[in-house]
Amino acid sequence: MPPLIQNFDEAILLWIQDVIRNPVLTPIMQFFTSLLDRGLLAFLICIGLLLFRRTRKLGLTCSLSLIICSVLVHLILKPMFARPRPYHVLSTLITLAPRPGDFSFPSGHTNTIFAVTSVLFFACPRKIGIPALIVSTLVGLSRLYLGIHFPTDVLAGALLGLIVGYFCCKATHILYSHTKRKDRKN
Repeated sequence: MPPLIQNFDEAILLWIQDVIRNPVLTPIMQFFTSLLDRGLLAFLICIGLLLFRRTRKLGLTCSLSLIICSVLVHLILKPMFARPRPYHVLSTLITLAPRPGDFSFPSGHTNTIFAVTSVLFFACPRKIGIPALIVSTLVGLSRLYLGIHFPTDVLAGALLGLIVGYFCCKATHILYSHTKRKDRKN
């Protein structure tokens, strides 16, 4: 990372540690991070949507977004950027969660949840989409609070998830529209 961004990231994390952290928020943030351990929540949302015919298209779109994001983040971007985790860079940072062994940029937890909830946001009524994005935002913030990611890691993970989710919604809509037109002709 360029020094200006790295310095900003480090200052934000230390500020969170020194000013924001408290005994009430810590278990809440640990809960939000745990929702995405091994991608569990995102996986359950996809499976739940795929089970029912009425929500199958949405489930396929969420699954597509999740798969694309997982490949991009874990197989391409993390190894390409090879950014160390904050606790490897900041000796005064205290982590409040288990320390992952992989690279930091972009945040996989944040990307995973945004990959799925962005589809819900773009394809569902706002009463579903907005709470979904709020949960995603809390997952991303929890990664900062717990000292596991830098702010730019979380921001990049969220933006990538939103962008991929948006394009998956568009692609699925086009594919299903084309399939319906074809079915009507037959």
